Amino acid sequence: MCKHGTEQIVKVKISAELSHTGESYMKNVAIDACIAPLVKALQEGGIDMLDSCCGHGTRCGEIDLADGRTLLIAPPRSEEANVEFEEVAQQAYQDMVIAAGLVTGHPCDTIYFSIERPGKPECSFRLLLRTDEALVLVWAIGQALWSQEMVNVEAQAPLPGVDGGEVVR
Repeated sequence: MCKHGTEQIVKVKISAELSHTGESYMKNVAIDACIAPLVKALQEGGIDMLDSCCGHGTRCGEIDLADGRTLLIAPPRSEEANVEFEEVAQQAYQDMVIAAGLVTGHPCDTIYFSIERPGKPECSFRLLLRTDEALVLVWAIGQALWSQEMVNVEAQAPLPGVDGGEVVR
């Protein structure tokens, strides 16, 4: 990642939605030098972007795409040589081992979640997350489980006192 202010000029498309004229046009824009080749390649590939920042070594870089997605730019693998994983929870389940723990030495991610399927490396993964991302993931899974439980409860019987269900005293 480069220092703040180290920039390279790249010709990018300004979409009609962001244009003061209401029409798309090309403009020379100062882009962080270390991600300028990536921004240029995305632009040449027809992928519209809204914003970009390399993170300047203090966080992961980001390229905000016009379709609402965000590309995260992690440090090169050589910079991850000092990344350490401390497992704090592990559970064997069926044909897999599920684990979670702490990450140290990574510029932005501090939590990991992994699923390992012995003998099936193509089905195994490790997900690196910031603390806020881990909390949102836990919340989303909780909401899905709660919704599934409510569907199961509603399918089994009417609630007491509602729609003919008896109230037991």
